[in-house]
Amino acid sequence: MRVAELKKAYDELNPSDQLLFATLVAAEQTIKTDEFRTAIEQRHRAMDDGKKWPHEEVLRLHDELAKRSL
Repeated sequence: MRVAELKKAYDELNPSDQLLFATLVAAEQTIKTDEFRTAIEQRHRAMDDGKKWPHEEVLRLHDELAKRSL
């Protein structure tokens, strides 16, 4: 598919789908960087070392963010 064809298809999307598409493209590009891979590897090592958030804390934070519509 050519860039012009992608642009035409993008323009035909509704605004929320355009945003989703742009987010997916950005995420796809981000995961391909060495910096991102290094950060994820460090997080995994920290979790393996026991540096994890308790499930209850994650739920509490989720509820707090939901209350703020975030």
